[in-house]
Amino acid sequence: MSALLRVAGLNLDLDRLLLQLDFPPGLVRRRGELNFFGRPYEYSSFNAEVSEAEMNDADQQIDDALTFVQRHEAALLTLAEFPRVDDRVLDFGIEDRDVAAHVDSFPHESLAALGRFRIDLAVSRYPRQAPEKTDSA
Repeated sequence: MSALLRVAGLNLDLDRLLLQLDFPPGLVRRRGELNFFGRPYEYSSFNAEVSEAEMNDADQQIDDALTFVQRHEAALLTLAEFPRVDDRVLDFGIEDRDVAAHVDSFPHESLAALGRFRIDLAVSRYPRQAPEKTDSA
C-alpha cells in the first residue's frame, strides 16, 4: 500500500463512524485492545487504502487520491465533522530516488480538497528497495 488515509481519536466511537463510511477500512485498532507487544492501544484508529500505486509512482498516488476524494465526498464530509476524531491524515508512502533533491508536488486541487475535509497531508519516505535477484542458472 502506498497512500493511506489514517484516522484516530482518543475517545472516538470507531464502530459508529465506520458504519457511516462508504469505503472499507483496512487495519482497525480499538483503544484498550492489546497490540502485538502486549500493550493496549491508546487510541482507536483505522486506515483505508487510497492508492495501490507503487511507492515509486507518486504521480499515480496523487491521481488516485483525487479520485478517492471525489468518489467518497459524502463520507469524507461525515468524517470531517464526526465528533472526537483527533487525527485525519492522508499519508503518501514514497520511495527515495537516486537524485540530489526529492521533490514531489501536490496540485492545488488535492490540497484544497484535503483542507475541505480537515485531512492533513503527510509524506513518508522509504528507502529504495533493491531489485529482486533472479537465478540465471
